[in-house]
Amino acid sequence: WEGWAGSLTRKTTVIILGDGRGNRNPPQVWALEGIRRRAKQLLWLSPESRSSWKMGSCDMPLYEPVCHHTEVVRNLQQLGRVTEDLLRRSVARP
Repeated sequence: WEGWAGSLTRKTTVIILGDGRGNRNPPQVWALEGIRRRAKQLLWLSPESRSSWKMGSCDMPLYEPVCHHTEVVRNLQQLGRVTEDLLRRSVARP
């Protein structure tokens, strides 16, 4: 956050790739909220199913409401679909 927050603008799309597990570290939701405020879009792609987000040390239940969009992406077909949706939305919203 400290090193890159200044480079975020209302034209920036931030894509986070990860399972949303903090490995016992604090979730730092405030930083994600700051990214959302500055960026045009905040998209999180997770390899884990939504049902596993409620288990163990997963912080996705905290992160999902902050993001503009969250998706489960476990293969190239899903990644392609998410990419097409993202491009379609960016064309629809100038």
